[in-house]
Amino acid sequence: MRYILLTLGILLLSSSMSYAGVVANSKGKCGYEDENGKLIIDYKYDFIGTFDEHGLARVKSGKKYGMIDRTGKIVLPISYDFIDIFRHGVANLTQGKKIGLLSEDGTVLIKPKYTDISHFNSDGLAFAEINPKNKNYAIINLKGEVVIPSVFHESFFQIDPDGELTKIDLENDTLDSRSGYFKFISTKGEIYYNIKGEEVINNAKFTEMYKELLNAKFKNAASTPMKGAWHGVTIIKEEVAVCRLCAQTDKKTYTFVNAYYDVKKGKLLTSYSFSGQKDAFDQKATYDEMLNLKEVYQLDYMDNLNKSNAGMWGNYYKAKLYGLRISQLPGATVAHPFHEGFAVVSHTRDSVETSILINREGKDVGEYEFLLPYKNGFAVVANSQKEYGLIDAQQKLTVPYQYTALADRSAEGVNKAGYLGAQNAEGRWGVVRATDNSIVVPFEFDWVVPTHSQSVFVKKIGRWGIYCDTIVELACDKDSLNWTIGHSVLGYNDGHYFVYNYDEKKYSEAYDGRGDGYVASEKYHGGGCYLVGKVIDGEMYYGFVNANAVEMLPCVFPKEEWAFKAYRVYRNEPLHEFDDIDRYRLPLKFSTRERTYQLTDIVPDKDWDF
Repeated sequence: MRYILLTLGILLLSSSMSYAGVVANSKGKCGYEDENGKLIIDYKYDFIGTFDEHGLARVKSGKKYGMIDRTGKIVLPISYDFIDIFRHGVANLTQGKKIGLLSEDGTVLIKPKYTDISHFNSDGLAFAEINPKNKNYAIINLKGEVVIPSVFHESFFQIDPDGELTKIDLENDTLDSRSGYFKFISTKGEIYYNIKGEEVINNAKFTEMYKELLNAKFKNAASTPMKGAWHGVTIIKEEVAVCRLCAQTDKKTYTFVNAYYDVKKGKLLTSYSFSGQKDAFDQKATYDEMLNLKEVYQLDYMDNLNKSNAGMWGNYYKAKLYGLRISQLPGATVAHPFHEGFAVVSHTRDSVETSILINREGKDVGEYEFLLPYKNGFAVVANSQKEYGLIDAQQKLTVPYQYTALADRSAEGVNKAGYLGAQNAEGRWGVVRATDNSIVVPFEFDWVVPTHSQSVFVKKIGRWGIYCDTIVELACDKDSLNWTIGHSVLGYNDGHYFVYNYDEKKYSEAYDGRGDGYVASEKYHGGGCYLVGKVIDGEMYYGFVNANAVEMLPCVFPKEEWAFKAYRVYRNEPLHEFDDIDRYRLPLKFSTRERTYQLTDIVPDKDWDF
């Protein structure tokens, strides 16, 4: 058994605390003592892990692993090549080159048959590699059941919480199922699944839907899709798929259709279409023209444009060069995804671009000169004079058209506290409440940044301060403000970082370095914590300060990941953004006698990854 001591120099736990634990003799054999120091399990194992809530621990004897209870009784035969650390109540079980799944109560959920199993995500889903040669995987749940039987490495996409399709590295990434949907390209075409493994929409359904839509207006239109034009599902958000198709609807016309499809109910909500001249769309664009198009219209999706791929952007963009931009075409429509039960459709009528608001039933419930998606119960609107205001979920104008610009971290409007950062006609910045336009922060600043809580960063003459609700919390005398979590902020001033807590009016001590902030629920650590660093003897050491401005883990770790490892075990309440740090799990115990951390659950060459 190998031990590593990290001297802390301070006492973190009561000196009267004692605990049962794994012990090792001079020959490196492990046993187990109770709280009174009595040897319960004799020195006969090469490794004994931490006992879990079921009273079980993994053990190693020679080159094989198994599980025992606190009395030393063997619960799982010591015949496996490896048992991994338990995460989400399960662990990988290795036999030869095959991997299975084990529960914390010692039940074998899946006998070793896969070549790899990834970490389980918060929905209890993981990748199980079936065939490493062709990168074939299944998606399994925590019960060991197969949810989706077969997906291939280059054909599987996940849909993130914003509804966007993203490629995933099945060998290294954890499945992101927060949106509840995935895309898989098979020999049958594109198939979309929910997290239960049920098909919600596929190519056949998509084609059938558009035939019905187009043939209701044009004869046999759906049989001739526009050559080179992308068609299919563009986004799935709030259980509604936004679909798009371009088709030749007669000899001289191309028609563009945007549709909203409820993937949960399996039905079309509504659709919008517009048409353009075929000859203009068919003209080939040169590389120089495409560059001009990119600059004039600031098309971000053309950032990687070069001569070899210019043609890939399709004739559709050539049409824009000829004045046939979507927003300029009669009846043009661009469909945006749902946010908080509403979707925005950009539409052109009589050469004037407007924004239509539709509800979950697919009905138009309002029309505006300009409209942004709903955020935290409110949507930004603007009139023809480019003056901004707000509407609530009932489309009532709660903030009148009077502001010339808006300020928010995401540039979309209202934060969770119901604050709107805005610029008045005199060019000064302040903050108002979304519900009634009452002033929270006076209009006297060069810039304001409403955070995700009730605090607002304010800037005046290059220096930063904070308002918390209507109260001046910190005057504008700080170099910068970096993070805010719960009722706290991580700031920088005079060459050092600090954490300030609003509730207790308390500063932490000064630090030489900092990392990211990590968010927890409000009842833990004041809502989260911050990674900080101190320079000791010319080297940076890392630890954590919580949102209450209290040092929760001293700066004794020479690497950031070591500090993460220590946090994961010593502080039991998990932080949301630590989910992907599971691989850094490092079981530690605090010795009140020696004031040190001891690594007591390390299997050399297996768990040891630093």
